[in-house]
Amino acid sequence: MEDLGTRLRELLTAEGADLVGYADVSDLVPGGLKTGVAMAMAMPRDMLRSIEDGATREYAQWYKDTNAALDRATKAAGDFLRSQGYAVEEHTTDKVVRRPDQSTEMPHKSIAMRAGLGWIGKSCLLVTPQYGGAVRISVLLTDAPLPPAEPVLEPKCGSCTKCRDVCPYGALNGVQWRPGIDRAEMFDYKKCADNCARRNAEVIGEGLFICGQCFVHCPYTRKYLKG
Repeated sequence: MEDLGTRLRELLTAEGADLVGYADVSDLVPGGLKTGVAMAMAMPRDMLRSIEDGATREYAQWYKDTNAALDRATKAAGDFLRSQGYAVEEHTTDKVVRRPDQSTEMPHKSIAMRAGLGWIGKSCLLVTPQYGGAVRISVLLTDAPLPPAEPVLEPKCGSCTKCRDVCPYGALNGVQWRPGIDRAEMFDYKKCADNCARRNAEVIGEGLFICGQCFVHCPYTRKYLKG
C-alpha cells in the first residue's frame, strides 16, 4: 500500500504537483471508488505580487496553463493506477459537470480537505498551510488502496475576515465553513462572477471569472510570499 502511494506521489511531483494527498471518501461518493487523490500546484510568488491590485493578462494565462498542467497530471495518475489494475475516474476540466452557478456535485476542495491538503476558508476556497489560497487543485477517484491522510475538518481562519474585507465586490460574507453549509451562506456567486467578468473584459480583454484578491491577501498566502 505504501509503495503504491509513494510511487504515485513521485509521479505527480514529477508532473509538477506541489502537494499530494489521499483521502477516504467512502462516505461521500457512491459506488466502489472510495479513495480520493488530490493534488495542488502553487502560484509563483512573482505572479502573486503582480495581482495584488487585480487580475492581469499574465495571471489569466497562468490560470489556463495551470489548469492544463493539472489535467495532464491527473490523466497521468489515472493511467498509472489503471496499469496497476485499479479503476479510476479523473475529474479533469473536460469531465467536471458544473451547475449554472459553477458549483459541482463533488467539489475538488472537499476531497483536498479530506486528503489533508488544507481547509475551506471564509474565501470559500481551499487554504493550505504552505501556500495559503494560492493553489489550483485537481482530483481523481479510485479503488486503489492508498494510505489516507488525516482530514482537515476544522478551518484555521479563526476570527480573521481579511478575505471578506478586501473583496472589491462585497461577495464574501465572512462566514466560517462547516459540514453541510450552503455555499450561498458564505459567498454570493453572482455578485462575484458578474463583477469579475465586467472588470476583466475591460482590463484583460476576456470576461473571465478570476480575481484573486481574497487569496492574495490571506494571511497564510502572505506568509508564503515572505518565504
